[in-house]
Amino acid sequence: MLICSLYRKLSLFRSLFLLLTSTLALSSCEPKKLPNGKEIAEEMERHLVKRITSEMISKETGRVGDSIIQTADQQMLIFLKNELDSNDFKAALHYRQVMKDSVLTQMAQKYQAQLGRSGKSWSNAATDPASLLLQEQLKQYQAFQTQKQTLKPQVIRVGSEELLYTKPIFMTDALCLQCHGQPEKTLTSENQQLLPKNFKTTHAGYQSGDWAGMWYVRFKSKGILDSITQKRKKSRRGQPIFGKPDSVKK
Repeated sequence: MLICSLYRKLSLFRSLFLLLTSTLALSSCEPKKLPNGKEIAEEMERHLVKRITSEMISKETGRVGDSIIQTADQQMLIFLKNELDSNDFKAALHYRQVMKDSVLTQMAQKYQAQLGRSGKSWSNAATDPASLLLQEQLKQYQAFQTQKQTLKPQVIRVGSEELLYTKPIFMTDALCLQCHGQPEKTLTSENQQLLPKNFKTTHAGYQSGDWAGMWYVRFKSKGILDSITQKRKKSRRGQPIFGKPDSVKK
């Protein structure tokens, strides 16, 4: 009996000893929190290779397309203002030449894009898939306008090789109405005589705020994918891995 009692006590002591040593070992191996742990985790996340999703492609197409169209609009209005302020209405009619401006050319080359615009009717005779989709998009804008729905920019995929960005055109600037406005009001009879044939019936008669067609940009998919890749590289460039650099004391 005495031997059994001693054996039980020794077993209990041994169990308690093992439990204590295990607890001490675990506590000593517990990782300590780093002072810049959050920054390190975020930096490591930025360096991970991520899959480019359809949502990312659509968003970047919209961003780049809007940037190109905004630049084209600004260049066109600057050109028109300069010519109309000089009372040279005939020279102002050549505003389409501004589309070949070096700034727009560089942007188009960078993103592998082609910029264009259309009135309410599609005059392009091309029957390639992209042109047909653009024609359908113009019809959709027309339908939305008839139904008094809001007209918004759209991104359309053409297979795996091309992307389209469209944006409705509204007569929001008084300069535009000097050519596209209502005869004897914003469009003078003298200027009307200088307009191309049939211009009055297809491109004039608008009031301020009217919908008048659409801008469109045709992208090669590679141009948008390259843009996304370059943005990722820029976000990582010049950033310290271990938190913010120490401030330099003067």
